[in-house]
Amino acid sequence: TNLRQVRKQLADFWLFALESQLESIYLSEIGKAYRLLLDSGIRNASLTNTEQDFVNEIVAHIPKGYYDSKNVQYLLAAMLYCRTDQLSLQHDLQCIPNYLLNDYLKFILDAPDYFQEIGEADNYYQYTKELINYLYANIINESQLKLWQDVASIFTQTNNLIPLYFNNKNLSELYAKRASIMEFTLRTQGHQIDYEFPERTEKRKKIRLGILAAHFGPQTETYTTLPLYKDLDWNIFEVFLYSVHISNHRLERYCAGHADAFIPLPQDLASQVQIIRNGDLDIILIGTNVTAVTNATTLLALHRLARIQVTSVSSPVTTGMRNIEYYISGNLTEPLQDAQKQYCEQLVILDGPAQCFNYILEPEISGIKTDRKSLDIPDDCVVFISGANFYKILPELREAWAKIIAAIPESVLVLYPFSPSWSNSYEATYFLNSMNAIFARYSIEKKRLVVLDTLPSRSDVRKCLDIGNVYLDSYPYSGANSTVDPLEVGLPTVVMDGDSLRSRQAAALLRELQMPDLIATSEESYIRIAIALGTDPELRQQKSEQIKQRMQANPRFLDSRSYSAQMGALFQRLFQKYQARALTDSLKLRDHNIIIFPDWGQSENRLYQNLASLITNLVNHPDKNKITLLINTANISEDDASLFLSDVVMNLLLEEDLDITDGPEISLVGETNESQWKALLPCISAQIVLENENKQESMEIGADKIRLYRVEDLNNERFI
Repeated sequence: TNLRQVRKQLADFWLFALESQLESIYLSEIGKAYRLLLDSGIRNASLTNTEQDFVNEIVAHIPKGYYDSKNVQYLLAAMLYCRTDQLSLQHDLQCIPNYLLNDYLKFILDAPDYFQEIGEADNYYQYTKELINYLYANIINESQLKLWQDVASIFTQTNNLIPLYFNNKNLSELYAKRASIMEFTLRTQGHQIDYEFPERTEKRKKIRLGILAAHFGPQTETYTTLPLYKDLDWNIFEVFLYSVHISNHRLERYCAGHADAFIPLPQDLASQVQIIRNGDLDIILIGTNVTAVTNATTLLALHRLARIQVTSVSSPVTTGMRNIEYYISGNLTEPLQDAQKQYCEQLVILDGPAQCFNYILEPEISGIKTDRKSLDIPDDCVVFISGANFYKILPELREAWAKIIAAIPESVLVLYPFSPSWSNSYEATYFLNSMNAIFARYSIEKKRLVVLDTLPSRSDVRKCLDIGNVYLDSYPYSGANSTVDPLEVGLPTVVMDGDSLRSRQAAALLRELQMPDLIATSEESYIRIAIALGTDPELRQQKSEQIKQRMQANPRFLDSRSYSAQMGALFQRLFQKYQARALTDSLKLRDHNIIIFPDWGQSENRLYQNLASLITNLVNHPDKNKITLLINTANISEDDASLFLSDVVMNLLLEEDLDITDGPEISLVGETNESQWKALLPCISAQIVLENENKQESMEIGADKIRLYRVEDLNNERFI
């Protein structure tokens, strides 16, 4: 009440202040008090009828812009009551007075702590889309102006896109622009974003995989990242863990025990980047969410840190980052059609759900009492329970839950929404008031809603789930880790399906368990399934037993060994593809690539005749501009081979007027390791058999499986 009174007094003060004194007042102690009130979270409080009338009057005076001081006065008053997405603001930062600019930027970038009215999540998406489009266009087009450099810097530091998760929209364009703005800021600050890695040495046999995370302590991302590397084949991979923060937790030590190296990173960005690049990684997986807010891992992920950069379910949407090539998901999690459209990265698909969870080290129970007796819940009532995070519980979902509870007399809804994995601070009071108001509209007693404080560990969560009869997942952003918990205790779980990874995570787990009848496709079917479970004890028992049986069969989302095997095979394919692409560039591969293995120890005259005959045939070939001739240089230095080949080509030009300008391309294949040959061989169309050749080299690298041709055969081949 006191805050509401202070807010009204400050709003009136701005409205009646002299226009000529606005700047001096804003920079005074009054302005300081105003900014403190802006940061207090009071905008999350529901407006009274009187306040709503007052706000409507204010907002009517700022329909399009702030082209004079009076508009600014109304804006200052409105900022105390409304979020930026609730105002019809024209984006034109050049109309904002300099003294207000930084705070105004903070205001328009400030993300709502939670949505209060139905439809707000979709409205916020539309608002944010327009804002980011505006900022992006000006930052890119006016990049030399200090104003837009400063705006980009503030955006990079403060952007919070968590509220964008809670809709069914394709976010790829927005995230690409977000990443571009952030990369622009880092470049402006002098950071080296791009980097060329040297060629791997011949001695290096293993694929070097890096895992980058904020930390490796107890956290949802740790449990979903661990299966990626825990059971990889150490004969093929070496694993480096890079940690921004050190926890000294036993889980961190456990993770380090399944890696070749555990590398703590310093606190400054440039040094972090350099240390990771010094690791000369073949692949790096970004194991922390880089799509929610700006953190150290977000800034690192914008850089080129390894030859190949991938991410997966730690980020629930596309990163939009230019230097991340691949997003790893699962065929049970992605929609059947147009899944790639959701990603800026190339989408690569595993068999099964996208996630695998490894909870090898269970934390101890804290001692918090969550039994029915302690919570004053009768033993005979039906308890619906949910661990959906605070942010995921949209007004639409609150309404659906109220309808379910209202339909089943004496039923109770138990929530534990304040997970430490999302935040360490929540607007709990406003949320509770909103839930109580909705329950009151449905004539549901207050005691039938139980909202618990933070449960510190998974062990506490599982103990709490023992009081439940039916678990209710969230939508449109469904649960992943939070849905595994009720499944592990055999709780019938109601989930909603969708059209993107973030809306299909929970449904993917139930698809894996072959329980499609618990997957809703609309709000109506969600409510219907929940009520059916709530009113039919036999149905609940049947579903509970089915879940327990199928969870005991070690489904793929709990099978760390199988998941590591899939990831290992995928990493090998990605690395082979990278090598093939690198070889394509360095060897100038074309549509048709043929290889020869000359015996460089034969007489120069014979060697000259062999090469001259072959090159002559290729120069006269109708497909010469699509051909690359690869010449193996085993047992000779590349310099000597290049010099000899230059003599052959020059003599053909002078004596026979043969010009190779239009083809074929000629490339020398020098020192090449086993993995490079493995990547190159599928790109080779044929081997030309020479009169004298290095058969041993051909056999050793596996070229015996390539189709063989003689030089004279080329005359009869359109190609090959």
